[in-house]
Amino acid sequence: MDLGLILLAGAGTRWLWTRRSVRGGLSIAAVGGIVVLAFVPARNYVRHPWALFIAEPNYRERVEYRITRWMEENLPESRALATGSVRLWYNAWFNLPQVGGGSDQGLMNRNVSSAQWEIWLAEKPEPSVQWLRALGADVIMVHDETSQVIYHDMHYPRKFVGVLPVLYDDKQGNVIYRVQRRYPGLARVVETQVARGLGPSRSNYDSERIGAYAEALENGPDSPAPTRWVGSDEVRIQARLNAGESVVLQVTYDPAWRAYSGRERLAIEKDAMGFMRIEAPPGAHEIRVVFETPLENRIGRVVSALSGIVVVVLLGWGWRRRRETAAAA
Repeated sequence: MDLGLILLAGAGTRWLWTRRSVRGGLSIAAVGGIVVLAFVPARNYVRHPWALFIAEPNYRERVEYRITRWMEENLPESRALATGSVRLWYNAWFNLPQVGGGSDQGLMNRNVSSAQWEIWLAEKPEPSVQWLRALGADVIMVHDETSQVIYHDMHYPRKFVGVLPVLYDDKQGNVIYRVQRRYPGLARVVETQVARGLGPSRSNYDSERIGAYAEALENGPDSPAPTRWVGSDEVRIQARLNAGESVVLQVTYDPAWRAYSGRERLAIEKDAMGFMRIEAPPGAHEIRVVFETPLENRIGRVVSALSGIVVVVLLGWGWRRRRETAAAA
């Protein structure tokens, strides 16, 4: 919409400038006024061309720092759904798991956006809690109108009062609620037929399907499946499976993920929430889920390297030609 308005304004200005019937002092003044108005929003950027943002001398007193430091000290492995300006700064100082993030342009799992829409804007708490459990969130951070956060994206910040237990309350409008899940971590042993029968959510308030998904994960087989990240591209899962069971890893599916138990490669399917469901035979397993660099990325690296070599060769050739020309003169 913004681009359309910009193009429309540009076309209107061009028409005004070229229209013979109105061309003259009046049209020139009108076009000049439009151009000046167009640059008014940029005045602060022109006045501070080298300042990326306003310095905060006491950033450790800001809620964005205090609440993330608390998570680092108390729940460093817990996936959180952060809101407000905390969401944008959640990983500025510490490496913490998060639902969504500060920039969602490359988001591969649309369910994250649907969940955020419901949690931020809806009044009823139950669908929001279902979403949080379905997405593997251990906590949610909420800020009311008295909070120091820069902006407030939750329309009903008190909807979890009495619904979820409070883990943190600084009495300054910032609360962390615990999402009640059966086990910590991002892996769950599920009944395969039940998991296959689940359907994707039809809307951000589809309590039936979202609730069924959360129920299948949190109230399935009584078999914990602890997870451990090894770097950013590998997850290890300890799981014991019976016949008819499989493992759901609440990490967004991508064709480049591979799963192994020992040397055996395991099948991975995309489940109803856009996560990975891993098929494995009955027994105890250490499942390695590894993101292997896709072929197109490897080809791109080779092409980039060759392009760099060509640029160096051309620069050297041009430098040599200039020297030869100067010597001949």
